[in-house]
Amino acid sequence: MERLAQQLADAAAVRYLGDPPLHESGVSRLLDHAEGSLMVWYQEHRRLTMIFVVRVQHWPVTTTP
Repeated sequence: MERLAQQLADAAAVRYLGDPPLHESGVSRLLDHAEGSLMVWYQEHRRLTMIFVVRVQHWPVTTTP
């Protein structure tokens, strides 16, 4: 989970250059990312240059006959 969160934070830091205009909030809409059986919902905050993890869901591996 920590590795995935770091990847998202690194991507957000590269994507935004500079602060947003004053009339914009700087907070993204709800975003999601899935990798393997892990899914993360998050928001990016451009002014603080960070991400806020809203929810993490892990689906167990199931084996069906």
